[in-house]
Amino acid sequence: MKAFLRRFPRLYVAAQRLYYALMYFGETRLFGSRLYVWMWRWRYRRPMSQEEITRSIAHPHRSLVTPAVASFQPLTSVLEVGCGTGVNLALLARRFPAAALDGIDVSAQAIDTGRRWLREQALTTVTLRRGAAADLSHYPDQSYDVTLSDAALMYLGPDALVQTLEHFARISRKGIVLNEWSLPADDPRLHLWYDLHWVHNYSVLMRRILPQADITASAIPPEIFGGTGWPEYGALIVVDVMGVRAGVQKSMLAQHS
Repeated sequence: MKAFLRRFPRLYVAAQRLYYALMYFGETRLFGSRLYVWMWRWRYRRPMSQEEITRSIAHPHRSLVTPAVASFQPLTSVLEVGCGTGVNLALLARRFPAAALDGIDVSAQAIDTGRRWLREQALTTVTLRRGAAADLSHYPDQSYDVTLSDAALMYLGPDALVQTLEHFARISRKGIVLNEWSLPADDPRLHLWYDLHWVHNYSVLMRRILPQADITASAIPPEIFGGTGWPEYGALIVVDVMGVRAGVQKSMLAQHS
């Protein structure tokens, strides 16, 4: 459909504007964050190929996300919310073979693909389950060292985001790592809808939830991600809940700046 519409530029622009308007109306007025949960459950029905997983592992943003999680070592457990096929957890498993690494995702296809791939890699310490970011109430308090989201919370609107962050804070013993689109701390807005995604002010929101935590927000270097959104809003937010994070790791983005 997109290929056909692009043959008629004006029609394509009109159709795109209509699609954005319908998505915004549907998410903000009708369904809330449930809209994206439904979409992600049905969006990827085809299993990822080995080549696609290999490309995903090699994406340069992994060199930011996994060291941020590793900075809370000694690391015994991690929960990734919106884990996809479990690539981040696989990289952590190779570095921390004794850690229990759990991931949840709303896409059954992503979970099934990830489980098969992890078995092939003999990474038995990674467990993937189907689950939603807005449904974390069943996890016990302080049940994981670190809770992680990597480009997952951008699909949660204000109706679900704050409660999800409260659960992140509740179940995390040491830290929280968020690789998301984020507004700067000095921006008066808490939420912004941009290019079919949500940009939240994580620094302010996490400060309200964990006033004593050490919160670091670092802009993602523009060469890491292409397209729109990431160059403007991409940020790595690291929340040190207990003050245990290795100080040397706080400057880990310097090599990418």
